[in-house]
Amino acid sequence: FCPAIFDPNYWGLVKTIPTKEGRRALILVSKIIQVLANNASFGEAHDSHMIAINSFLDEQRQSVNEFIDNLSCAAVPVVPTEVEFQSSHPLSTLVLYLQKHFIAIEDKFTTR
Repeated sequence: FCPAIFDPNYWGLVKTIPTKEGRRALILVSKIIQVLANNASFGEAHDSHMIAINSFLDEQRQSVNEFIDNLSCAAVPVVPTEVEFQSSHPLSTLVLYLQKHFIAIEDKFTTR
């Protein structure tokens, strides 16, 4: 998520490369998002110039945590059936194995 913000050209999100100033702004935005996602704050050792924004981060922390909780509780997409899954990709064997053994795997992880 953050790499796509600070380098949108690399990820194909924009057609033109951001200016130097625009790139710096995107880097700062991605740092802020990363700090919020890590439930952290800016400190003296790194990014001391960003310490002033810590009060804003503290105000937003609950909203961000609720957002992340909602994301983690979202419905899981249905895995394609064997008939639908017709890929020659090397991971196809793994996907098919997981499909066949999903209930046993799920039981193993939910009974702990």
